[in-house]
Amino acid sequence: MPGMRTLLAVLGLIVPVLCAACSSDLAKPTRTEPGFVLPAAGDPTGTSLQVGDPFPKLQAVDLDGQGVVLDRRQWGARCTLIIFWFTRCGFCRLEMPQEVALAKEYEQAGLRVIGVNCDESVESAQETVETFGIPWLNLYEGPDRSISEALQVQAWPTLLLLDEEGRVVAGSSTLRSISGETLEDGNFRQINGLEWVLRKRLGEPRPRTAGK
Repeated sequence: MPGMRTLLAVLGLIVPVLCAACSSDLAKPTRTEPGFVLPAAGDPTGTSLQVGDPFPKLQAVDLDGQGVVLDRRQWGARCTLIIFWFTRCGFCRLEMPQEVALAKEYEQAGLRVIGVNCDESVESAQETVETFGIPWLNLYEGPDRSISEALQVQAWPTLLLLDEEGRVVAGSSTLRSISGETLEDGNFRQINGLEWVLRKRLGEPRPRTAGK
């Protein structure tokens, strides 16, 4: 019958559409990567060093006044993060909790963090270390900022990420930038360049969830 054939034809068009809609509802969310790009050799870092340059050997003291030679013996097995900071720097304090968390997360994966502090007094720096539970070695350059001056550091915080040989991998413009990603569960989260670069180089030590 013509009417029956027409009905079957219409159903044949509708049913696949409905099935496709059901399948899309059940489909697993697609994870999207943040919009970062790894810097290239020769890119600026906000210091006298460029990406690819070796970090120079330095003579310094720690917060206890002990002499430290900053050279390849101090580098992490796979990465070293250098953080130039001081207590009254608002952005330094804002970013410190995440840096502490990442230092602990990636320690076993080969990350080492070294701070360079230019507080007016070593006591102020020590108080901040205790407040934030900072676990890494901190060099004290004091208000004369001798290390910062030598490396032409112009802003605080300044971050430099080094590879296992002590060569600069990325600077603040990459490590402090912000993007977003969609997780496998469909949730969206904000991520900064530091976490992203560490994940690229060292892997992800544990699953991420929204808001973490």
